[in-house]
Amino acid sequence: MTVRLFVFASMLGILLLAGCGSQTPATYAVKVAASGIDGPVVLRNNATDTLTVPADGAYAFAKKLPDGAAYQVEVSERPFFRNCTLSGASGTIQAMDAEVDLACAAKVWAGAQELGDPGSAPGAWSHPVAAWPNGDAVVVWQQNQGGVYRLYARVFSGGSWGAAQQVAESSEGLGLPALATGSAGHALLVWYEEVGGQIELRWSKLSGGSWTLPAKLAGPLDVPGNAPPALDMNPNDQAVVAWSQNPGGGYRIYARRFTGGAWSSPVVIDDGTAQGIYPAVALAADGAALAAWQRFDAGQYYVSASRFQSGAWQGEEVVSGAFGSQTLPSVALNGNGRGLVAWWQVEPGATSVYVATYDGGWSSPELLGSDTSGQAAFPQAGLDDAGRGLVVWTQDQGGTRIVAYASYEDNWQVGPVLSPGTGGDAGPPSLAVDPSGHAVAVWVQATQVGDVVYTARFTQGSPDAPEVITAPGVVQAVDPQAALAATGDAVAVWWQDAGNKRIFASVLR
Repeated sequence: MTVRLFVFASMLGILLLAGCGSQTPATYAVKVAASGIDGPVVLRNNATDTLTVPADGAYAFAKKLPDGAAYQVEVSERPFFRNCTLSGASGTIQAMDAEVDLACAAKVWAGAQELGDPGSAPGAWSHPVAAWPNGDAVVVWQQNQGGVYRLYARVFSGGSWGAAQQVAESSEGLGLPALATGSAGHALLVWYEEVGGQIELRWSKLSGGSWTLPAKLAGPLDVPGNAPPALDMNPNDQAVVAWSQNPGGGYRIYARRFTGGAWSSPVVIDDGTAQGIYPAVALAADGAALAAWQRFDAGQYYVSASRFQSGAWQGEEVVSGAFGSQTLPSVALNGNGRGLVAWWQVEPGATSVYVATYDGGWSSPELLGSDTSGQAAFPQAGLDDAGRGLVVWTQDQGGTRIVAYASYEDNWQVGPVLSPGTGGDAGPPSLAVDPSGHAVAVWVQATQVGDVVYTARFTQGSPDAPEVITAPGVVQAVDPQAALAATGDAVAVWWQDAGNKRIFASVLR
């Protein structure tokens, strides 16, 4: 009896000791209280644990943490045109659940800001704008001050515009600047300038916060009037420029590439059987390029294109039928080799907007819009990496010039009228598209308080309601241009005429 009791007591002691050794340490959750959610937000804790927040409410990361463990919550993905901020996002677990607040809100356009010198009565216009992937941006404008022609630039960074920097100056004349951005803080600018009575194509590079001294890129040139050079740049700091010049016997399309910090020799990219003017170019991240231009042949106009791949321009391809007046083509190219060209043309009794797409070969031209009043014009094209296309243009509807759009996924679909029914005419739109399928369009539209700037945001071909971004009051805005960053931030730039021309900008943040 005594032996059995001893054995029982020993076994009980062993079981109690084993039970004490198997106790699991307490763990605690990292909780999230979410508000303002309009589309899924993806959070990460300590760079590994992922939580998807689909709507307002309370959530928690799946992985719990022991007392004393550190946590660091970050926003990994969010709706493109929304800002999302975290409160209490980092700390140490202190014997209780951690509480993190997630608040999201739509990005908003800031009030219009004048970029020029208010006291100089500048007479400013011709204002290309471009954005870097991180949301910073740069704008360049042409200015005439007392018979001296200048190019100025300002950079938007850290939430504000930097001081104006003079890039070029000429007492003979300069203009038609083209601007493009590469990696963060890098940009290229090209323009025409009269030097010693002859026209040159000149260039400057932005790097380290400063512009290089202007240098000749081509010339002397015989260029067609009001035909600007075309320029594009990719995040790898490669670029391509195209221009029209007459070497004797007619206008040809020339191009140069910028790689490794240097320009290649100029090459002719048309076939020489007709005249070429009004080039447009697009450059993909892998260095592939697409150029399009207007071809004039035996009294008829066409749109032609050439692709750069495998280290060479592939030759001229006519992508349109014949038509009866000049046009300005717009091109887009994505990272998967798909491209598109949009243009407008005068036909018997109508003007029409067409598009052709490239996917291993050119499609036949497709009609997007047409009218009999001459208003179907000025298309702007964009393309994302998934192959979704977007084109915006002006067109007559019931006696009013409106902004129309069409989107492409498997085929082209013309959407409803983009511009609001103010009763006033709309001006030519500007379009910026990012690789994920988002876009911003801007245009001027006549209203009872003058010509104001409207904008609309697109997500994969579907626009939000348009909104006015000019300041309240009487406005005479002209020629707005748009740039869009991968962050969902955007910039719109235009000039206003109030006795002289002044440059204004609004930022979407």
